Amino acid sequence: MKDIIPKSDIRKICIFLVLLKCLVIIFSDCNQSGPNSPFAEYPFQYSLVVNPDEMDIASIAKNYNDGYGFAANKGYYARKDKQKTAWRTSLPIFLHILGQRIYTNLTGKDIVLTPTDSYFRGYAAIIHIISLILFGISVYSFYKIATLFLKKKQLASVATVLYGLYPSVLYYIGSMACYENIALSIVVIVVEIYYRFIGFQEKSPTYLLIITCLLASFAILIRPHTTLIFYSLGGILILSALYLRKKISFYIKNKVFLLLIITNWLLFFLVQIPVLYKNHMLFGELFLSNQTGFMFLQGHNEYARGSWLGDSGVGSAWDTYISKQLPSINELNEYEEAQARKKLAINWIVNNPTKEMELSLRKVAIFFLPDNFLHPKEVNLAMFFTGLIHSLFFIGFCVYLYNLIKSRFNYEILTQIIPFLVVIVALLFSVIFFVDQRWRYYADPFILLIAIDTLTWFRRRPQYETFAERTTQ
Repeated sequence: MKDIIPKSDIRKICIFLVLLKCLVIIFSDCNQSGPNSPFAEYPFQYSLVVNPDEMDIASIAKNYNDGYGFAANKGYYARKDKQKTAWRTSLPIFLHILGQRIYTNLTGKDIVLTPTDSYFRGYAAIIHIISLILFGISVYSFYKIATLFLKKKQLASVATVLYGLYPSVLYYIGSMACYENIALSIVVIVVEIYYRFIGFQEKSPTYLLIITCLLASFAILIRPHTTLIFYSLGGILILSALYLRKKISFYIKNKVFLLLIITNWLLFFLVQIPVLYKNHMLFGELFLSNQTGFMFLQGHNEYARGSWLGDSGVGSAWDTYISKQLPSINELNEYEEAQARKKLAINWIVNNPTKEMELSLRKVAIFFLPDNFLHPKEVNLAMFFTGLIHSLFFIGFCVYLYNLIKSRFNYEILTQIIPFLVVIVALLFSVIFFVDQRWRYYADPFILLIAIDTLTWFRRRPQYETFAERTTQ
């Protein structure tokens, strides 16, 4: 039977999906105006508005360029004006420091901290352009992953189209000028490259591992919560090398292969040294971000609901509650406050083990809800679609685990577990902290992939096996 979409037309699919995403970006209101259609008649300038997080990052960079060091203005999480901070991801701050200096030297204008300032429009445009280029590459990479996982090219073609149309990828987050869109495409591309080596479906040049290393390192720096994803994928790659020592040498030399993997792992750490150095200079301690302590408490307390608490900044009801728990909070610097909040969370977990278990189960349930967390009151066809996908994924995941438990370990499991691994890591991150769509974003393409295989399972039984049964033969 011929493919629904022949392989020769995959290039056309990539072009179509990229053009479609361009249209969504152009006509999008950047999710700032509630549940409006992404194709509403908004001026193009509204698609070049950065989100509030990016504004805050840029303000830290501006303070640095103005001689205040890495300092935040009094606001959402800063209790004092020009408070030294290690809250935000460091690489975007470094990029804004450089970008603002270049902009000022070229135009002679000062940076104005408003979303529609020409500097921010240019910055948003650059993020969109990089995102679109990587998205185009990721579409083809996703097709390759789907071909290896689903075993049928026509299903892979359908999965690829649905990947580009998936609500979070196309609109919810995909239309915003944020680094998540760059990181998601990199995750998909890296998974495909790893799949080549682990699956041994075709001879793969060694330089692909080097590209993987560089891409993953960049993703880690712009979105540190992808770190666990790439470390986990590297672990699977090492297991595959150890499991098939003879076979692997047919493609590349075993020693070179292992050396490259180890180098990947080391580079993931080494690229963080400037961040660790910066934070050590600020607070005298080695750590990546103070935000961890704040978010950890949000995910573990008597009022936690499993998802983001909502407004939790300085002066909010939540902040007032925390201030009662920490009477000296106004005297603490950002690092001390983060550590104090983390201690509160740990004490709550220790003293409430039953509630913590219930909360963890609730987070798992929320993780698979279709709610996109950006338009919580919006109920439409997109939410129905994602709800169906998540339900099918859950069924497929249960079937896979069942077959995995009753079977003996074999090499095929290593190849088929990769899409599950990304989802599991994203879920683990959500259980540790709380469920947030921008953190779950990296799992969405793989939830879709597994759901498609689960859906086709209902049609092909008993003539064919499930993906889980294929791995146990």
